[in-house]
Amino acid sequence: MIRVEVGTLAPLELVQSEAGVASREVEIIRARAAIGDRSDVLRQLMNLERLGDLWDLPIVPTSDPFEQPETLELDEAIETALENRPELRQQELALQNRQVDVDYFRNQRKARLDFAGTYGLNGVGGDIVDPEMPSDGDYLDAMDQILNADFDGWRVALNFAFPIQNRTAKANSAIADVNFDRALAVQKDVELGVITEVRRVARALGASLEAVDSAEVSRRLQEKNYEAEQKRYDNGMSTSFQVLQIQEDLTQARSQYVDAVAAYRRALALHYQSIGKLIEESGVEIID
Repeated sequence: MIRVEVGTLAPLELVQSEAGVASREVEIIRARAAIGDRSDVLRQLMNLERLGDLWDLPIVPTSDPFEQPETLELDEAIETALENRPELRQQELALQNRQVDVDYFRNQRKARLDFAGTYGLNGVGGDIVDPEMPSDGDYLDAMDQILNADFDGWRVALNFAFPIQNRTAKANSAIADVNFDRALAVQKDVELGVITEVRRVARALGASLEAVDSAEVSRRLQEKNYEAEQKRYDNGMSTSFQVLQIQEDLTQARSQYVDAVAAYRRALALHYQSIGKLIEESGVEIID
């Protein structure tokens, strides 16, 4: 205002400055509303109690959003994914079940030889009619004979069976072979899908890292440019309009840096998911 009164600053530039300040205040109000909306979404995902005080407390991040991941080569990432991805474990179990069916139905097509053996004790109760020595007997007599092993007996047998034609067993065996081949093809398809996903996510993670570095350099340069322009303005060598333009460039550079970091965090989460270590890296423990 003083520079306008003394004539070193045009009234139009003052109006432009005030308009720029008002525009930024509107952006700040919108940003605060967006932060509140995102905070409520986070509280909802955390399943907080409706009547608790946690809905009114601010959410303050305690960790740095930009954390360099552990150095992991692509081949190592693929091997880690092949060991940890649950869908691969599921396909391996399905393939094992199909192999059991194949072995079982193949055995049903073969000849069969069974060995059977029995051994037992016998007892006889009731009256014994003998012209020379007639005697009376009852149930207890039979039990005594069994306990005393008076009448033991055994039997062995070999049972041989050879299937003639046996179309049912052959059909079941053929179906089991087809199901095994199908499960094997599914397993290979899932494995190739996992490898493709790991490679794609690794490229995206590398690109996001480069984008963060580039955005950080752009932000630093815009900050230096703004400081220099502010000094020029303080010395009367620049105008408020030019300062506002450079402030716009600085705000855009900072926004691009935030977007780059957010994209990097999403890519990092996808990377851990692709190698099957998302739960471990998130610090979540599953108790049996």
